[in-house]
Amino acid sequence: MSNWKYSIRMKDSMEMCREGEITVKELALQFKESLEPILKNLPEEYTDELQSIIEEFETVEDTEEFDCVLNQLFDFGDIDLSSDKQPNTKMMWVGTAF
Repeated sequence: MSNWKYSIRMKDSMEMCREGEITVKELALQFKESLEPILKNLPEEYTDELQSIIEEFETVEDTEEFDCVLNQLFDFGDIDLSSDKQPNTKMMWVGTAF
């Protein structure tokens, strides 16, 4: 099991979107807002990649675009940050499961 340096919990927002309470565009903006504080604390070598993902969430218009950006975020979250002091550590847990 991995340890996660950062985490965002988006389960409730995902459920709201699935139930039609918010649009995919609104969901994408909630992801953006959840990621911005992490960007401020992120080691410099990872900021460009997360900044790019945040910018893509800002322009999402439909489910297909959202899914593409979410997959990029999952890939980013799986970056291995393991060290001798912190073995089995990944970048970020993205909680979206229903």
